Amino acid sequence: MSQGYYQLGGFRPQIQWFRSTYDDKSLAQAIAGPSSPLRVTQNPNDPVEVVLGIKRHGSSHLLLTVEQTQSFARAMALPLPNPRVTLAPREFESLSPITFSNVEAFTKKLSVLKPKAKKPGDSSQANRGYNDGRDNLYRGGFEHGRVLYRILGDMIDANTYGVEDTYWAENLRIRSLVFNTKGVDDRPAAERLKNPSILDIGICDATLPTLIPDYSSARHIIHSGNILLGRKGPKKPFIYGNSEIVTAAMMPHRIQENFKEFQKATEKPMVLLVNREEETVNFLRNMGVDVSAWQRYGLRDLLIPKNSQVSLTIYK
Repeated sequence: MSQGYYQLGGFRPQIQWFRSTYDDKSLAQAIAGPSSPLRVTQNPNDPVEVVLGIKRHGSSHLLLTVEQTQSFARAMALPLPNPRVTLAPREFESLSPITFSNVEAFTKKLSVLKPKAKKPGDSSQANRGYNDGRDNLYRGGFEHGRVLYRILGDMIDANTYGVEDTYWAENLRIRSLVFNTKGVDDRPAAERLKNPSILDIGICDATLPTLIPDYSSARHIIHSGNILLGRKGPKKPFIYGNSEIVTAAMMPHRIQENFKEFQKATEKPMVLLVNREEETVNFLRNMGVDVSAWQRYGLRDLLIPKNSQVSLTIYK
């Protein structure tokens, strides 16, 4: 069942309890106080957890699920928000847990989300820098990593954060890919980006669910044609195995071997961790790796997918 949310505090919230939309003290006491209905345990010192929603342009919002809202309203004899204004998971770039240890911490968060008086739009301290209409996917990307880590460790209820199905978690693979390029490259920047001159490549898989590197999977591939183009001075040895020197003619075949399982939609996806996403994709494409089915903008399409199958997600 698809999850739904109501915004709590901030600019134009759906939840408007305690008469005033911006009555921070009363709202904070109700949500994060010792007797809050949102507390999972009876211990008043335990933190209260709500949902942090990040929009595509980077603004942040506090949310309650529909179920949380209904339970809270029942316990506190408060009116329910209009169900027609329920927010869907895909209205957010990311949905993740955020905890508050006490009323003061929650009050402070509500304060920075409060719009400034007589100023248009979301003029809050927290979000005023994200109203220029441009995408800002990095904030959401960071939160995706937090959610994925907790799903793999079975530490959260995934549906609370818009993840309807975690069928992929048992078969997920996480791999890192890094490479060095020529230290001095006089070609135009666009050409360097499109056709990076690779010196060597490092590949390593992670052990799940701990995400500790599986060093037995580590591979170091050196481009024989560029072996003398690196920085001066001795290089540190590759301590997790033997470095492999590959000719220019064999390099595409060697790279394709490492991604042959992930060039079409599958129920066994991989998350590829990279540093320079566009340059990496261009390199792989130049090596003959079919990247057309890959989701290139973080983990969102794995956690909140449009389609049921994802071949590979690049997380930079």
